[in-house]
Amino acid sequence: MRLNKRSAIALAGVAAVGAGGLYAGSLAVSTPTKTGAGSVSMQASCTSSATVAPGAATYNASLQKFAYSTVTVSGSLGSCTYQEAAVTVYDVGSGAAISTSTTRHIISAAEVTAGEFPVTLATPVDAGINNSAYRYGLLIQTSTTHDTVSSIAGTQAYQGIDLTWTAPTDQGGLNPTGYKIEYGLGASPSSWTTYIDNTRSTSTSQNVSGLTPGLQYSFRITVWNPHGLASNSATGFVTDVPYTTPGAPTSVAASTGSAVGELLVSWTPPVSDGYKTITSYTIELTTKANYDNNPNSGWFNAGSTASTSTSVYATPGTQYYARVSASNGVSGTYGVSSTFAAAHS
Repeated sequence: MRLNKRSAIALAGVAAVGAGGLYAGSLAVSTPTKTGAGSVSMQASCTSSATVAPGAATYNASLQKFAYSTVTVSGSLGSCTYQEAAVTVYDVGSGAAISTSTTRHIISAAEVTAGEFPVTLATPVDAGINNSAYRYGLLIQTSTTHDTVSSIAGTQAYQGIDLTWTAPTDQGGLNPTGYKIEYGLGASPSSWTTYIDNTRSTSTSQNVSGLTPGLQYSFRITVWNPHGLASNSATGFVTDVPYTTPGAPTSVAASTGSAVGELLVSWTPPVSDGYKTITSYTIELTTKANYDNNPNSGWFNAGSTASTSTSVYATPGTQYYARVSASNGVSGTYGVSSTFAAAHS
């Protein structure tokens, strides 16, 4: 897939075909006033003027008449290197397209120096004419074309995805100036939501936040370059999911240990791990007196562990409540013991 950023050079005139039956003269075309795809529109700047002339006419056995399959574009092409050109031949009387260049011509530095380049048409164009009112017009289009981004991937982030991608390999001579990032649910989204219209950065990574934990997302990325937003995009499906805080441990219990000052604290893992593996638990204590006065104050850290039970140490003989929180990278809410216990005296 390739992304096209087109700047159309509007038709400025037509050339009469002489009575002898061969295409005579050339067409002058003016600078495009606008360039863009969709709602994007910016001033074109590749060339201030160009002339389009038909190539050599040869006898075509299928048409049984003389025809040409190439045109030559010439003019001041100083800033056209790596841009692309397309030509369409129109019946000016009806406005119908007769032939077009289905493969865009990439303008080389040598062609810019020479001031001209050829464009090949998909089908031969009749160089003869039976009616003096029947004429051809040409529309030339210059493009900045580049590959899409590739290797779209993502890893879990808190309520989001850390997104990465690879910049276009073929950049058409114009490096990206930013990226538009959109997201949608599942592998084949029915709709897209714009996360950021333009990152205004060449960075190929972005944290996409505010997503729903536990759901899978696809991402669509479109390149911005100095001519505006490209017309096509690349998409990638991320199998990883955003995570959130884990739930509270349940069945928290405290009991007197066997060593001086020891308390034994145990619990059951939370029902929800927040869509990410729990890696540790934090244990806090508060005295019974503090708890009876205000159960939300006076807590202090008594240690941490990766298991679902542990020994902690406090003032021997003092009675304590215990509470435990789980962490999957982000700490969750606390589960509190329903009863108190005394540290071994």
